[in-house]
Amino acid sequence: MMNRQTGTRPFVGDKGYMGLVPDLAEKGDVVVIFRGAKFPYVLRKKINGKHGGKYELVGEAYVHGVMYGEYVADGPEFEEFELV
Repeated sequence: MMNRQTGTRPFVGDKGYMGLVPDLAEKGDVVVIFRGAKFPYVLRKKINGKHGGKYELVGEAYVHGVMYGEYVADGPEFEEFELV
């Protein structure tokens, strides 16, 4: 069923979570949950020129087991991201 979703494709993350990410997602992108957001998002690190160390938004994601606060309830790590 996951392959039938238009504009998305399945993924398995480094920690074993599975879900759907935008077709534009690439290996090395990160899935994040912004405080107060309803969905996880995919970010891509910009490493060239003036955008070094900053991230761009790739799109929304679906991650099984983290969509309704399950992940946040387990005391997640917090990190700041600067978006361009």
